[in-house]
Amino acid sequence: MPEPSSFLLDCDNVGVAVAGRTLVAGLSLQLQAGQFIAILGKNGSGKTLTLKTLAGLRPQATGSIRLGKQDLQSSRRSDIARHLALLTQHDEDAFPATVLETV
Repeated sequence: MPEPSSFLLDCDNVGVAVAGRTLVAGLSLQLQAGQFIAILGKNGSGKTLTLKTLAGLRPQATGSIRLGKQDLQSSRRSDIARHLALLTQHDEDAFPATVLETV
C-alpha cells in the first residue's frame, strides 16, 4: 500500500449533507494521480454534491479531505486547480443555437 503522502486525494470519514439531510456518510477513499473511479447511484442520491465536495467547491459535513498533505478546505483555489478539475454535465445553454446558426 502506498504511503499516505503519495495519495493525490485522501478522504477520511467524509460526510456530504444538504439542507440538513445526510446524503453520504463515512466515505473513506485514497486516490493516486492517474486513477479512475466511477460513482454510481440513483438521481438525487448526492453524486454531484459528493464530487463538488471532493473538489473543494463546498464544505464537507464531517471528516477530512486532503490534497497531498494539505487540508483541502484550507488550500487556495489556484493550488487545488493545479491538481483537480471538475466538469459536470449541464443541460442549460446560455446561447441555444446550433453551430450553423452561430456561424
